[in-house]
Amino acid sequence: MKRKSLKLSLIITLIMLLVCCISLKSNAADVAHFTMNNVSGEVGQTVKVELKAQTELKLEDTSIKISFDNKKLSISNDNITVGDVFTKYFYDYNVTDSGEIRFGVASSDEFTVPTGTTILTMNFKILDGAVGANNLELYADSSSSTEIFEDSAKSTITGIQPVTGLKLNKTQGTLNVGQEETLVATVEPTTATNKTVTWSSSDSKVATVSNGKVVAVAPGTATITAKAGSKTATYTVTVKAPLTGIALNKTELNLLKGQSETLKVSYVPANTTDSKNVVWTTSDNSIATVENGVVRGVKAGKATITAKVGNYTKTCEVTVTEIPLESIAINQKDVELNINETTRLELIFNPQNMTDNIGKAEWKSSDESIVSVKDGEIKGLKAGTATITVTINGKTASVEVTVTEKTEEEIKDENNGNNGENTNNSENTNTESNTKGEENKENVEEKPSVLPKTGDIAIGVFVILLIASTTGIVLVIRKNKKA
Repeated sequence: MKRKSLKLSLIITLIMLLVCCISLKSNAADVAHFTMNNVSGEVGQTVKVELKAQTELKLEDTSIKISFDNKKLSISNDNITVGDVFTKYFYDYNVTDSGEIRFGVASSDEFTVPTGTTILTMNFKILDGAVGANNLELYADSSSSTEIFEDSAKSTITGIQPVTGLKLNKTQGTLNVGQEETLVATVEPTTATNKTVTWSSSDSKVATVSNGKVVAVAPGTATITAKAGSKTATYTVTVKAPLTGIALNKTELNLLKGQSETLKVSYVPANTTDSKNVVWTTSDNSIATVENGVVRGVKAGKATITAKVGNYTKTCEVTVTEIPLESIAINQKDVELNINETTRLELIFNPQNMTDNIGKAEWKSSDESIVSVKDGEIKGLKAGTATITVTINGKTASVEVTVTEKTEEEIKDENNGNNGENTNNSENTNTESNTKGEENKENVEEKPSVLPKTGDIAIGVFVILLIASTTGIVLVIRKNKKA
């Protein structure tokens, strides 16, 4: 008996649960026949909310009430528009002081509202202090026998407080390469809905920025911009590269007296924005001078050249060496001149790379009536021999100059002879003949360099005949003696 009672209880319980489920399902299907859209807008703006039929509605003598917070939202009858379908059915609508919109739909007969039909369009103004969610709630009561008597819908109007101002703690600054600085942005008002600040740099090669932290990258100027909403603020940063050191291309230098060489300065870092002006000095101007980096040896010894840029200095040790003049010579020997003929004598220095300062050479002639001399240029004046002497830096050299007296016709004939057969013969003379000629030079009389004049031909023939006859007589006598 107990078992049957237990089974019956279970069956009754299951039936009740099933009925409840069916009932809940039926109610769920009947609720939310109306819908209102969710909107957002900035304080002071007007937003539109539409009341629509979510499902097909059958209405008859329906009253609807929409409540709102009139301290945050504002609407008037002029801001409400009735949908075309309902124009002939609305009997009343108005906005109350308590923050409600009331209206009714009248019909002697039940009528059907298609799904998605717009019933009302409402334009709400978002007031100050309406930041955040603001709810609209709808309650409906209908006498329709085919629908439940009460229905509801909700909407949210989200008020947004725009950014009205943006400030940075600094508007300009200076950083060295590698340094950092963090900017602080203040968004106004403090009730702004979105206080997010975005950062950007006009030249990321000069300075970068992330969440307000500015990093100096390279020398130059960049503008850092902060933006919140529609407002911006800027910070101008000047990036510098301070000088941290200098270097010279040479720390030791060897120069001959009178020689020069240029020293060059390099900067650390190379792109420094500090002054690159170099001040050059020497420890002893009598040994080595310096001007704009050009070092010149003055005399034998040692000197220190110093380059200074800002607070940094570098030095170069300079050793100056002298090579003294040992002797001088003249570029010609045993000079022969004709009367009124000129030639220039040149000096030869030994050693050629000597470093002595050369003064003016003093030229002298032992006989100015035979040879004159001026600045190394000599001129034959009359037949004879004179010695030309030159003195410079205490060194002397001399050369013998012989002046021969020849008439203009002799010189002319001599030149013609040189251009004639003699010249050709001399070109064809072999080395052996030249050698023999040199050996016998002292024993051979010098032949005249010009032919005798026409008036002398007769005398010459007579002499030749006389010599020939005499030679014949001598030969006869020698022959007789021999016999």
